[in-house]
Amino acid sequence: MSKRKKITKGTVSFILKSNRLSKEGYAPIYLRYSYKGAPAEYFTGKSILPDNWDDDDKQPIFLSKAIAKKVNPNIKYTSFCSTNEVVEILSLMNELELEIKDIESKLEVFTSKDIIKGLRHDPTQVQSNDKPMLVGFINDHLENHKGKTKNSTLDVYTTVKNMIADYELSINRSFKISEIDYGYMKGVAEYMNSLGLFNSTINRRIKHIRGFISKARKMGYDVNPSYQDFGWSAEETEVMALTMDELKKIESLDLSGNRLYDLVRDVFLFACYTGLRYSDFSKLNKTNIKDGFLRMTITKTKNLQTVPLTKKAKCLIKKYHSNNSDFVFPMCGARKFNDVIKKICELAKIDEVIEKVRFSGVKEVVEYRPKYQMITAHVARKTFVTLSLELGMQAEEVMRITGHKDYKSFKRYVNITEKRAKVALLSAWEK
Repeated sequence: MSKRKKITKGTVSFILKSNRLSKEGYAPIYLRYSYKGAPAEYFTGKSILPDNWDDDDKQPIFLSKAIAKKVNPNIKYTSFCSTNEVVEILSLMNELELEIKDIESKLEVFTSKDIIKGLRHDPTQVQSNDKPMLVGFINDHLENHKGKTKNSTLDVYTTVKNMIADYELSINRSFKISEIDYGYMKGVAEYMNSLGLFNSTINRRIKHIRGFISKARKMGYDVNPSYQDFGWSAEETEVMALTMDELKKIESLDLSGNRLYDLVRDVFLFACYTGLRYSDFSKLNKTNIKDGFLRMTITKTKNLQTVPLTKKAKCLIKKYHSNNSDFVFPMCGARKFNDVIKKICELAKIDEVIEKVRFSGVKEVVEYRPKYQMITAHVARKTFVTLSLELGMQAEEVMRITGHKDYKSFKRYVNITEKRAKVALLSAWEK
């Protein structure tokens, strides 16, 4: 490959720190900037296998499956950089050099550290690149993923970051990534509990914090492994799903006089027949439908998923076919969708009073609400799983369709199916 053209006053090079391998064998890529003999380094946010790095040209390279197998037969091919990932890293390297050129042009006098400080966009982080603060690390993640990650996901991460900042403020101390240990995780969980948050919320946020620490570890930062040992109360939450009788009530509703209600009901039923999430059925394209199957890349997992289409699902697709749009269904926003489906379920008299038990620490919080108030778009996916199991499908077959990878989380559906079977048996035999 051709040598990189120098466009900056200082010297820019990229190095792979193979001496800082993560547990999975990835090495972090650093930018080294040297001006007047004084070097400074900046972590690019990218880590790759050393086999994907060209030491002569100082840049990533793509390896075909055959070559990768010869180079390192013990590593799965999916662990190597794809062509897209190589292009992405090369583009990032070019962008960083252009940004450095821009920073240099704005400074009359500068040092190497000033340039790196400009790259980080955060003067408080200049002296701590090798040992970043947790809040600063999450801030960088949020900035780097704008436009690349869904806004709703970034909002969740922002909430977690703000909660962490509030916790650290309450104890008058900030923490580096390397200082996050069992005690820290315990402290932040107890802080959330003191705010009255439910255990399910605490567990989700703890999971997100673990995710950020794990990401830092993969990027080559030092972490304390004891953070993984902490666990909060993990009582199983009840699966909210429709019964077959309730599903038939929704199917039989006459909503022909209300176009919006009719649409939302039909799309909800389609999700009940296919197990799709709102993020997927709301953007379903005609190109995703072929030969009696639905094939699409799932928004949440980024995996290709194939779903067989039943007669009912096909009828709904046909009902909304239009030559003026590439989308299968004309959709409304998620909030509107959830508001309307609640009203539809109320019309269908899905009004059984449900006891919802949640915990905040050891404190039990019980509330009673009619079932229609608890129905959302995601209940359709849960209904698909639950009814598929009740109709005799094997768990593995359903998991293949829905994309569930972890049987531990899927087992909740098996449990509710067994519970319903018990109720049905006792009802039939003990009249």
